[in-house]
Amino acid sequence: MAIHIILLLTVAVVSSYGKEDIYLGCIYPTSNNFAAIRGQGYATAVKIAAKLINQRDDILPDYNLKILFKDSQLASRYAVKSLVELISEKKQIFGFLGPVSSSCCEGTAAVAPFWNLIQISNGCTSVSLGNNKLYPLFYRMTLNDTSYNGVLVDIFQKMNWTSAGVINYQDFTFTSITEDLVAQFKKVGIDYDIQSFAIDPVARVDKLKDADTRIYVLYVYPAQAIRIICRAYELNMFGPGHVWFLPEWYGSLWYDNEIHAVNCSRNQIRQTLDGSFGLQQVFLSSDNLTTISGLTPQQYVDQYLAISPSKQIRDENTLSFDSLWAFALALNRTDAILRETNENLTQFTYNDTRIRNLLYSSLSNLTFDGISGRVAFVDGDRTGDIEISQYQGNKRITLCSDAVHLNKRISSVKLNCGKVPVGAITVVVYSLTVSIPVFIVFTTLSFIGILSAMYFLYFNTSNRHIRAIKMSSPNMNNILVLGCILCYASLIIYGLDAGLVDSQAISHSCIAYGWILCFGFTLSFGSLFSKTWRVYRIYSTGYKKKIIIRDKRLLLWIIVLAIIDTCLLLLWMYLDPVTVKIVESQPKTNPFENPDMRIRYKTVICYNSQKAIWLGIIYGYKFLFLLFGAFLAWETRNVHIRELNDSRYIGMSVYNVFVISAIGALLNEFVVATPTVKYVMIAILTLLGTTITLCLVFVPKVNSNSSLFII
Repeated sequence: MAIHIILLLTVAVVSSYGKEDIYLGCIYPTSNNFAAIRGQGYATAVKIAAKLINQRDDILPDYNLKILFKDSQLASRYAVKSLVELISEKKQIFGFLGPVSSSCCEGTAAVAPFWNLIQISNGCTSVSLGNNKLYPLFYRMTLNDTSYNGVLVDIFQKMNWTSAGVINYQDFTFTSITEDLVAQFKKVGIDYDIQSFAIDPVARVDKLKDADTRIYVLYVYPAQAIRIICRAYELNMFGPGHVWFLPEWYGSLWYDNEIHAVNCSRNQIRQTLDGSFGLQQVFLSSDNLTTISGLTPQQYVDQYLAISPSKQIRDENTLSFDSLWAFALALNRTDAILRETNENLTQFTYNDTRIRNLLYSSLSNLTFDGISGRVAFVDGDRTGDIEISQYQGNKRITLCSDAVHLNKRISSVKLNCGKVPVGAITVVVYSLTVSIPVFIVFTTLSFIGILSAMYFLYFNTSNRHIRAIKMSSPNMNNILVLGCILCYASLIIYGLDAGLVDSQAISHSCIAYGWILCFGFTLSFGSLFSKTWRVYRIYSTGYKKKIIIRDKRLLLWIIVLAIIDTCLLLLWMYLDPVTVKIVESQPKTNPFENPDMRIRYKTVICYNSQKAIWLGIIYGYKFLFLLFGAFLAWETRNVHIRELNDSRYIGMSVYNVFVISAIGALLNEFVVATPTVKYVMIAILTLLGTTITLCLVFVPKVNSNSSLFII
């Protein structure tokens, strides 16, 4: 056994004899903060890589690669200080690994080019570090923050999600990621609702709830995410039809450290996150292949755990391991090029741009299989696979490492209600119009009413020489019939809505309806009013004094009322023209209880900006007109004048018109109902009032025509 150990030591001494030492720096946080354990793990991975590299006779065979470690303390000022210390040492470095935070990298990456030093970070993900003009010698083994957006968009397309709600914290990092995601959403036609915040994220959740968004993407820190998820639980934004995307760098049980800040329990947070997705870089290749290091991924893990002080491995440790291998391979290629001109790496100085450029070119064109997967760089950024995972229950399930293959693993995705969640609520718009069968029924009734009115007109005209008809003012009765015909006709026009005619015709029908109904009311009620007024005048004067009030005087009343109607309607049309407006209701749950669907009802209406004022004027003066007519009818309720043989029926007609017109006006303006229901209510009242009036005035005359006696 002793002889075997001596032989190994001899081989090691012989293998290193005559080799030149070359140095790389390594700036990781290894003390005084929460990242120290990770930093120590990164350093352990680098030491393993350095040992394996120095054992190879095909990589840097003439050199011993040594690592100079410095502590960044996860602070930018200490990271830059560590770089300056490395440069100040007599041991000249070719470049350095680290740091691991973006703020630290921005400091060192800005300084390194002045000494022609190349930097490879295993943890800096900021989008700003991709600016090659500001950071020309910066490389990173980790993926940048926007790399995940492309895969996220692929997932949306595979799932047929067409919209997303994004909540992002307003700092440079998250804002840059969100802007890139928006640009990618636009390219593929995905709708988005961006909710940004600087202080309180809870209100943003309420906004997405109001918008009926179903797929949520978070670009926030864990302390903010816990408040968002808790609010989502309170608003029932989880379970069937809801999907959350959270940054995977939070860790599997990230909420345990943040739960104290909210009123939700751990189980409630888990319930909300159940089925949520996460995206992260593949840190440990799933292929059981021998990598450039001579180890399989599992063999690397075994070696790491064997010497790691914490006996735990972080996923990101593999990036540190592969970073050193990338540097070593680039140095090996550069040395080979230099030896073609009888030069070597030991001639590099901090002023040497030529060797720096050779090393930069070698690194940019590098491709190899590492522990973290295939390694290659594009403009300093790592290209690599992204792992798609989903939290199912309390477990993180890896689905695949490429969104393109997600459709092949769709059975692994937890699907609420057995189907892929929808990206947004489907809103089905139904146009509310008057039912055609209902319209046909009331149009038929209106035509019957018109025919009846025309019969009464014929009867009244052909029998005007008969004393009983003559004494009831046949001229005024004819005007009454014409008014009733107009009221019947208004019902037909009132039913002509979007279900039967176009929008232009609707505006014309609205105007026609207003004019026809207004004049129909004036002619019919005006004739009743004038005849009632004549009875009242004769009755109030007494029987001793003879008073003659001819039809011409009564006709004057009707003409005045018609002129008032004409003036008001013309002013209304000129000052406040009728337009067609589409009114949509708020989306409602559909009757089939489909949680992914809402029903929105659309109604086409005639609109005036000052409609309430104009209707108030018209209703006001006609109400006074009705009120005065009702008063006259009441005052003459007990009058029986043989010469005015239909006075009792006239009074009953006035009461009828007064009551039904008042009810109709109130229903038309203040009752909210579907077009069909509203049409039915107005049609019934119009038909009822018009028909009763005609029957009260004419049926007694028709029935007694043979005896020429009116009851």
